[in-house]
Amino acid sequence: MPQRQKIVPLDTFNNEMEAQMMAQILEEYGIPAVIQPMGGGYGALGVTQFIPHRLFVPEEDFDRAKEIADTDYREINSDSPETSAP
Repeated sequence: MPQRQKIVPLDTFNNEMEAQMMAQILEEYGIPAVIQPMGGGYGALGVTQFIPHRLFVPEEDFDRAKEIADTDYREINSDSPETSAP
């Protein structure tokens, strides 16, 4: 039977969409990710996509995932359209 990997929290995101974006980036680098809503949790009544979500990664991938999150995700958040006054 395969041994289970220990997962550890990488970061907390404002909503499910942000957490999913980071999970997708990590998975492109070969790092599996698990997302868990905070608060109501799975099976909670109502909509959980707009509450904070925590992202977990395997403990052995934490350092690499943190480095990726600190560079790639920061770049995504800084990509806002520039506007200029007429």
